[in-house]
Amino acid sequence: MKQTWNEFEQWLELNYLKIRYIFNAAATKMEITQAENTMGLEFPESFKQLLLMHNGQKRECIGVIGNYELLSLEEIVVGK
Repeated sequence: MKQTWNEFEQWLELNYLKIRYIFNAAATKMEITQAENTMGLEFPESFKQLLLMHNGQKRECIGVIGNYELLSLEEIVVGK
């Protein structure tokens, strides 16, 4: 997952915006565990790896994956 995501970020840097303007900072393992506990489920390992790189994207940016937003843990749990 990490290698694939790094390649995607490189493409974004060349063709879109600087990634620091697109993505939120990483989620912590504790935040991920709390979200899983709140929702009563366990996220797939690949999704956890992604969250440990970026906890969603900034609200002011358009969706970067097929024009879909990459939601943060808060948005996923609350359902925004």
